Amino acid sequence: MQKSDGSLQPCGDFWCLNLVTEPDSYPLPNMEDFLHILAGCTIFSKIDLWNGGPLNPRNLKDIHKTAKTIPKGLSEYTRMPFRLSNLGNTFQLTIYRVKSGLEF
Repeated sequence: MQKSDGSLQPCGDFWCLNLVTEPDSYPLPNMEDFLHILAGCTIFSKIDLWNGGPLNPRNLKDIHKTAKTIPKGLSEYTRMPFRLSNLGNTFQLTIYRVKSGLEF
């Protein structure tokens, strides 16, 4: 796949892996569930987490499952790549763990 700067970005096709992946049951949040927390607030901030999912480290025992062939040999993802079926749920769990100790 070609990036916007013209360089190439290797990508994997994980449809076979997704077929045998056990779905993660961690729920994704519904925006309406926490709107009551924002009532009366006057200062807001946002964090761009658009590409945050692939920052999740992978279990060492699962790294070989995303191996792909490249011109120089074999490459394996050490972080969760896009197109894995549980990426969103795993990232949401990570965010929950990060913010669990914060007061809002």
